[in-house]
Amino acid sequence: MNQNLLDINKTKYRYLMDNIDLKGTAITYTIPVDKEPKEINGELNRKYPYVKISYKKLVEMIDKTAKALVALGVKKGDIVIICSSNTPETIYMDYALNKIGAVPSYIYPNITKEEIQYFINEVEAKYIFTIDEQNILKNVLAATENIKIEKIIVSPVLQSFPKWFKLIAKLPRTFNNEKIIIMWDDLLKLNVKDIKENEYIVNDLCCLMHTSGTTSVSKAVMQSNENINATSKNYYKDGLIWEMEIYIYKYCHCLLLLEMQCFILCFRQMLM
Repeated sequence: MNQNLLDINKTKYRYLMDNIDLKGTAITYTIPVDKEPKEINGELNRKYPYVKISYKKLVEMIDKTAKALVALGVKKGDIVIICSSNTPETIYMDYALNKIGAVPSYIYPNITKEEIQYFINEVEAKYIFTIDEQNILKNVLAATENIKIEKIIVSPVLQSFPKWFKLIAKLPRTFNNEKIIIMWDDLLKLNVKDIKENEYIVNDLCCLMHTSGTTSVSKAVMQSNENINATSKNYYKDGLIWEMEIYIYKYCHCLLLLEMQCFILCFRQMLM
């Protein structure tokens, strides 16, 4: 069989780990702005500062998050709703879930509490990962009032930014230490010594994405590791990477293409 076909047959996490240079920059991240950034001389002019995260840090944070999730009680096959923007923590969470065999289910963060409730029930989710943006978190909390959820993991939008920036750009919180909530920093304090990496199984479920709902009720669609890996490989091969990177900057508050964006955010040192 052609090697190019063979090398996508891994879990999404393992595919990433086997195709990166730890010295490279994995993520360039800035918080979303109201207006689209303008491109000047090939560079995107941003209103806010941005942070760069290396592949080494990316791998460390994915592994740390995976251990924390296992300590929290997340198991292989558990469905975890991701209702968030494309923060670095979202990417850590995404790959960590794949590493331990849990299944992320992505939903658009700006939907109503009724829609969030529908998606939770549809996939029988046990956990939710979200951000502390006022309206998003408010809707998530309202949607889970009468639904049994083990934990809601909340990551500050500004989690990865330097302390000085957090001091001048604090976002208001809409919750008061609900028992169901665990903050990102508290999650990472949880730890287990060793975890078993999820074994690759052909056509195993990797994640759940949802249809647009244009013609009927939105439905969860099962995606395999091979599907995600092959798609990301084809985008790289077809030369669409740079165009998609700009797309991430313009619509970084969207999660509709999170799986694609995760790979594209981590493309610079891919050894194709």
